[in-house]
Amino acid sequence: MSAASERTIRVNSEVITLTEIQAIDYILRTNPERYLSNASLHPRKESLERTLRLVAEDHGDIVAKKVAKDPFFLRFGIRSFYEAVYEWTVGLEANKVYSSESDYVSTRSYVHQIHHCSKDGLVIKSYQGGDEERKIAVIASEKEFGPNVHVASAKELVEEYLGEEGIPKLHPFELGTQFGNLLRKAHNEGIIYGDSIQRHSRYDPKEKRMKLIDFGMSFRVNRTYEAEIDLMDDMAKLDNLLDELKRNSRFKGKYKDREAIEMTPDELLMAERDIREEELTREVRCAIFVRGYRIFTPNQFRKNLREGMQKVYPTNEKR
Repeated sequence: MSAASERTIRVNSEVITLTEIQAIDYILRTNPERYLSNASLHPRKESLERTLRLVAEDHGDIVAKKVAKDPFFLRFGIRSFYEAVYEWTVGLEANKVYSSESDYVSTRSYVHQIHHCSKDGLVIKSYQGGDEERKIAVIASEKEFGPNVHVASAKELVEEYLGEEGIPKLHPFELGTQFGNLLRKAHNEGIIYGDSIQRHSRYDPKEKRMKLIDFGMSFRVNRTYEAEIDLMDDMAKLDNLLDELKRNSRFKGKYKDREAIEMTPDELLMAERDIREEELTREVRCAIFVRGYRIFTPNQFRKNLREGMQKVYPTNEKR
């Protein structure tokens, strides 16, 4: 939001200064539990009333009255006053912005999407992997192998929505280079993704390249642990990765007698590089046919994809 924007142009809303928006945004980022009493993007009347009482306590009655009349607050609650979300909604009518919500009971997490026909959407999501996920998501945004992060609060992320297009229809060699670059960028930061990159990658049409989403299973191999439970959690993730390698006939011998705790950070990164290449060559199935004509046999497709990945991220590369 520009410094000149000391008044809003949100449609049908009260004028509220940038300073007032930033004051609400600060509490949402640093003490989200104060305002966000539940996960829903569409809070009930009682929840809105509770939030307004807290806004009045923190920022005064005048600000609370402005917030109460804001159509986006009435639809989406106090999350609409994240500065990044507020900026995104400027010039839009609240009744023409639509959203979707998903709740995952097993991981105690939620994902909200906000869309408008005139612009790219936003995603508001809770963390599955705690503060480690927050840190990794910010690194992924800065190093351009993950979605652009607008907010990384203590409770949730606000990031760009990359759509639902996973694997684009590219030559398999080009696909291999795209996936190889993606994984290499993460590994250059000492990050093990820890999940299927085939299922959790999205094609960014603006930048014409792949990005990873959802870092709940990710961790840094050079991380300093402040709590034993965090160490135990990451060791469980490492064991899952190694089990995946040992089950695979291609790597069974190579990792048969290895234990994750005995492996160096570089060995762990290369272990993930091995299993992700195998996953992609086994599971990716696109661009084999064009207009009904076969242009690749499955074996040719896998060979080209593997060669593309090897070109940008060779096996056993010295780090």
